[in-house]
Amino acid sequence: MKLVKIGKFYINPEAIDEIEGNDKKTFIGMRSNNSLNASLPIEKVLQAISGSQEHLRIEGDAAKKVVSNKKNHLR
Repeated sequence: MKLVKIGKFYINPEAIDEIEGNDKKTFIGMRSNNSLNASLPIEKVLQAISGSQEHLRIEGDAAKKVVSNKKNHLR
């Protein structure tokens, strides 16, 4: 699984259904019926999703740890 950092959240780009935004805020709709409102321009969000070098990608065991921590936090 690949996770991309958008603002202070890590999301799986494959789970994104829709993206709307402007030069100040971006709405990201997810397949799980969750949504994320990022205080970032849509251009930055799209760069992060497409793999711009300036944005963090996490793969492998590190990704599993982030997902595990998020699940424990939601309980």
